[in-house]
Amino acid sequence: MIITIDGPTASGKSTVAQIVAKELSIYYLNSGFLYRALAYILKHEGFQDHIISELPESEISKFILPDLFIYKYDPVEKISVIYKNLELTKFLKTHEMDKLTSVISKYPPIRAALLNYQRLFAKSNSLVVEGRDTGTVVFPEANFKFFLTAKTEIRAQRWQRDQEKLGNFFIFDECVSLISQRDERDTKRINSPCVSASDAYLIDNSEIDLVTTAKEILKICRP
Repeated sequence: MIITIDGPTASGKSTVAQIVAKELSIYYLNSGFLYRALAYILKHEGFQDHIISELPESEISKFILPDLFIYKYDPVEKISVIYKNLELTKFLKTHEMDKLTSVISKYPPIRAALLNYQRLFAKSNSLVVEGRDTGTVVFPEANFKFFLTAKTEIRAQRWQRDQEKLGNFFIFDECVSLISQRDERDTKRINSPCVSASDAYLIDNSEIDLVTTAKEILKICRP
């Protein structure tokens, strides 16, 4: 079984997907962490943005070979991403990585390389996978598809709280602006824009919490 949970920034995808995966005792794949990890790797391998945009898929794929690039999920330990035996996870939730990931994720060779990587998980696991195009591009034949959304101001509040937990502080108006800018980039990009699949369940969680959102999904997905 494959369940996809798509949606814009701070719509609750990660929290909801983890709750659903834990309740159903199946694997959780966070596609956003894969993009963040690859962005971090390319930056620290010395590639500038203008060079990254020109890298072919064959070159990018060298950085995500299974023996070098390892994604792990455990309901207790949560997510870990390892590259060359270095744990990257703690470096991936910064505002700097937000910006870089948003830039590189629009490049077709990047998306193609990670598309193949994500699909490998489905060969041996039932999955809850979340991201911005998991139901439209990565797993278009998923058993259940959901698209989460919420008002921009609500998502800005969530993002602001998340950043504060990481020691990053932004005034609210700046958060609204940053979320709006990310939405613009994600929905307007030519390749794999952030849009709802035509057969996805749409859930606006502006007025409900994320636990309730997960319960709504479980009502539909439970056998």
